[in-house]
Amino acid sequence: MFSQIIIKHLIILITALFVSVGYASDSDSVLVIFESSGGEGTSSEYIQNQTDSIQTANFSISGNANIGGKIGIGTTDPAVLLEVQGNTNVPMIRVSNDLDNYMTTRWMGSYGVFFTREEGTLHSNTLVLRSGNVGINITNPDSRLQVNGIIHSMEGGIKFPDNTIQTTAYNGIITKVKAESRDMSLPTQDVSYTGYGFMPTTLLIFAGGPPGTSNLSWGMVDSEKYMARLRQNPAGQVGYNVNDIIYLETTTGNIQKAQLISYDPDGFTLRWTKSGSPTGTLVFYVWAAK
Repeated sequence: MFSQIIIKHLIILITALFVSVGYASDSDSVLVIFESSGGEGTSSEYIQNQTDSIQTANFSISGNANIGGKIGIGTTDPAVLLEVQGNTNVPMIRVSNDLDNYMTTRWMGSYGVFFTREEGTLHSNTLVLRSGNVGINITNPDSRLQVNGIIHSMEGGIKFPDNTIQTTAYNGIITKVKAESRDMSLPTQDVSYTGYGFMPTTLLIFAGGPPGTSNLSWGMVDSEKYMARLRQNPAGQVGYNVNDIIYLETTTGNIQKAQLISYDPDGFTLRWTKSGSPTGTLVFYVWAAK
């Protein structure tokens, strides 16, 4: 038989298996009196806190536990109902069926991580919470939600900021026609053209000028950046080339020509090359497609 158990105000029951438990000093601490002889209860199964000192013990609770206060694991002063403190990059809480299938939480110093293990395979960075952002399979998300992998929408589709909903992939062609210009007197340089709203994969460019001349140029470039161009010089002669997509000659030997350098997220970049001393302004029209 156990000795009589005296409870002054609060009984604290710890629900973790084989963990060290501490609680802060309190004038109304728990006093538990037990028999140290064998049997159902032994000294390793009960807390004794007669002098308000921190005690440690191993516990295994098989029944129900009703806890009226706060529980601290790794801390003597829990701020909430359950607080767990541990070292950085060390699992703090684990929910599992067995050693090969479980979920753990870790604090990495500046962000929290959820890990999973399935059939013995560890999946790190399953879910990351950092700076108000959520990352899936990525440790430093730069948006409210960033996913390193495929997103599978089962139903409903995806809603965009303009409140439109896309339920299927768009397989059509997106196009944009835009007028651009070039000061013929500018030096050789790379110029980025933006405002297209997408990264093109094909360009058709029709150029002419300056006004009062018969200079014309028709060029195209495909997704592999293969270029082809027809041009008419001031004398009315027509030429063909595959090294550029714009070629305008104001007068003999005074030329501005352009090559495609890159397709960009919002347009493209051309490399202009100047020869001689061309003047005036050329205007060219771009048909961009994706």
